[in-house]
Amino acid sequence: MDKNAVLIIGLIISAWVFFGALISGYAQNPIMNDVVYISNPKTTGDSTLSDKVAKLDFETSTLDDILKIFGEPMSYSLGNETFERYKLPISYMMAYPMGFQINMFNNRISDIRFFEPNYILNNSIYVGATLEQVEKVLGQPRKIIEGKGSAGLEDGVLYKDVGGRTGECVYSRYDKCVRLLFRNYRVIELHLIRSNPNSLPENWRLRAEKDRGKVDKTNYPFVDDPELVGKWLSVDFVNTIEQFNPEKKFYSGDLYIREITFIEGGKSVDNPSIRWTKDYIMLEEYKTAGKYEIKHINGETYLFFEWKGGDYTIRGMDPSYYVMKKVEEKENK
Repeated sequence: MDKNAVLIIGLIISAWVFFGALISGYAQNPIMNDVVYISNPKTTGDSTLSDKVAKLDFETSTLDDILKIFGEPMSYSLGNETFERYKLPISYMMAYPMGFQINMFNNRISDIRFFEPNYILNNSIYVGATLEQVEKVLGQPRKIIEGKGSAGLEDGVLYKDVGGRTGECVYSRYDKCVRLLFRNYRVIELHLIRSNPNSLPENWRLRAEKDRGKVDKTNYPFVDDPELVGKWLSVDFVNTIEQFNPEKKFYSGDLYIREITFIEGGKSVDNPSIRWTKDYIMLEEYKTAGKYEIKHINGETYLFFEWKGGDYTIRGMDPSYYVMKKVEEKENK
């Protein structure tokens, strides 16, 4: 055998050993096995995202500290409203291009939220991890509430199949400083939270009672509205009714409420905490009553109703509008 043949054989064997070791290394990494799209944590500058997050202190870090570590965010906002750095309200969020955001209240961190698999908690929990994986690491929930219309934030409680939507869950563990949101039983958001949510300066719960934005009357007598009865699908979320354009969606995020089926007697199927009477939709969770309008646009029937959540009750902001399109009976079949 000549030298060239020996050299070629040697190169083939070396390549085989190298790639075999590489594949073996991936096989030993459970994260790579379970979610193949995860790579190394995304980097900014000369340190990883995890390193930078570790420099933050929920109790003491201020806006100035965050800016020193991460730099300027893409935006400062709350709902659909954006702000300038030197004209910030008491509550706002800072969105960064690395798939995470920092929520602020009174110049302190209220929580940090990750929407991409760029942060791994305890080397095991990340966006994309399964509910089973999470339970193995955090332990079984002390209580499971299944199929309810909305999820609460009670510690150690797994809200499963929220609103009857299979696979949508919320699980908070204050002792581990984490809250997880699931879709199809996989993590879609990972929130780092305070071990004691009441530790925020000028605690927002007390502020909500002291400075409550608006309080609604909700004990309206039931008046029927046959046009409201039926199934409606969410198509947009707008600041004003006039802002809606059926040809171009205004809101770019995921809509919290995807559909509602209003039934006779002032009730709803998908979310029992939502009641109605003619002209008003009541949210029991927030104790609010939002006005609604039904409009016919381009041959379709649309419902516009005021969404009076935390921005309205706590921060005193004007309500925005859910826009829903009616599903005709023939489409339901």
